[in-house]
Amino acid sequence: ITKRGFAAPRFWMYLAAMRWTKSEPVASWYQRKKEKDGGYGSRALIGIMRRLGLAVHAVGADGLAFEASRLFGGRNKKGRCLTTEA
Repeated sequence: ITKRGFAAPRFWMYLAAMRWTKSEPVASWYQRKKEKDGGYGSRALIGIMRRLGLAVHAVGADGLAFEASRLFGGRNKKGRCLTTEA
């Protein structure tokens, strides 16, 4: 997430990412990433924001249904992060 463009969308994505850290499957991914980075949660929040941005684009552009579990599943899951069911 760069500092180009408007600050308001970045701000709302940051707040959404912070809220996502409280629910599964994002909470477990966030804790693992935070431990991996030496206790710093800011990098994990940026990771959540980036994934959220990709999901929002796919929902808006392709009309796909949103599934958070596919965004933060694991390495063994392949394919798009969203389903084709609307």
